[in-house]
Amino acid sequence: MPGAVPPRVSAAPVVGAMLPLEWEGDAQLTDVSTGRPVPCQVVNAGKGKRLCWMLERLDAGGRQVLDLVPSANPAIETVRVVDHRQDKRVDVVIRGKHFTSYHYGAQWVRPFLYPVIGPGDTLVTRGFPIRDDIPGEEHDHPHHKSIWVAYGECGAVDNWSEEPGHGYQLHRRFLDLTSGPVFGRIVARNDWTDSKRRKQFEETREMVFYSLPGGERLAWSVVEVVAASQNGCYRIRDGSAEKIQTYSEVTGRHYSLYPTAGAPTLLISGLPMHRIKDTDPHRDTLAKVKAAALTRGRTLDTCTGLGYTAIAAARTADEVITIELDPATQEVARLNPWSQALFDNPKVRRIIGDSYDEAARFDDAAFSRIIHDPPTFALAGDLYSADFYAELHRVLRPGGRLFHYIGDLNSASGSRVWPGVAERLRRAGFQRVTPRPEAFGLVAQR
Repeated sequence: MPGAVPPRVSAAPVVGAMLPLEWEGDAQLTDVSTGRPVPCQVVNAGKGKRLCWMLERLDAGGRQVLDLVPSANPAIETVRVVDHRQDKRVDVVIRGKHFTSYHYGAQWVRPFLYPVIGPGDTLVTRGFPIRDDIPGEEHDHPHHKSIWVAYGECGAVDNWSEEPGHGYQLHRRFLDLTSGPVFGRIVARNDWTDSKRRKQFEETREMVFYSLPGGERLAWSVVEVVAASQNGCYRIRDGSAEKIQTYSEVTGRHYSLYPTAGAPTLLISGLPMHRIKDTDPHRDTLAKVKAAALTRGRTLDTCTGLGYTAIAAARTADEVITIELDPATQEVARLNPWSQALFDNPKVRRIIGDSYDEAARFDDAAFSRIIHDPPTFALAGDLYSADFYAELHRVLRPGGRLFHYIGDLNSASGSRVWPGVAERLRRAGFQRVTPRPEAFGLVAQR
């Protein structure tokens, strides 16, 4: 089912769709393009049910395709809303950590939220007058209670201050207390009254608390560091930002994750492993997969990288075997949200090794499709050799197809490389070797 595009950017990008009237129980939602599970929540909506999920990112003009199936397993509630009736307090707990509490007891002039807990268990709002034991706090404006709702002129009634003659907001009942994997919600019915607690009007107050991706709370200084970096992707852990990068003792190369308008790409010693000009790595991958004309059976992906090709191939193939030379690349992939299906999808089998050596271990005619997406000739010249192409020909079944990524065939480097590649493929036994400039590569048949 296609995801809805919100009409404007929202700080809490939760979108939703109505479910069939006969829907019962929870749901399981999966991003078709990545294979990643998407946290979702089924809520009552009038006489029906509504499915809500967090839209982590959707570029302008983009589309998200989701697969929806019923789930017999109760969803994990990452936002818990717990009413402590005796204490007249509702706690909001997000991913196991206390975030705030809604105080609605009659001893207070108005309901309020306190504490509000930020990164490093820091109190975001002051404690006075709820607490008077916090050093350095001013003890003024006692009506300023953390986060609260008030208004100074309700007719002739002051429902802002707590000066003599002030009005009250009296809690009457909760209309909804919801916990869930996407959000928690408190809906309260309150009476606004004059100083003698005579009702002026009725208010319905709704407070929604979201479980954001990652569930982290960040100091603004950390957000500024990430925002100022145009060339890095970051892992958020324990309230701090760590740049996703590593150095390989195997190859002596530096690996990092590089942001784009869509999925990030892998940099190896500063060189991007996907096309990022006028496209993004996800669309680049889909172009390769389309050129390979994937079908059922087994697919060989000779160079795993971030796993985008293996993930896309697994949507069609019965099994995908993907080979990665350097374990450091897998370290980076594990920290990339777009790569998680590489590790979770049972149809994908990962091998750590040199594709040049690993290809020799496969049986004859073992694969119906091969996607060969090597690094540049300068980084991996043996993967462009006639001997290696002969092994690929041997393990491809008759009638099978090979896609070989080169780079821009019309560029200075591409125009030098691809004719030699085509000739060596023909000598290895491949037929109908054809340039596919839209996918930046060649296709060949056995």
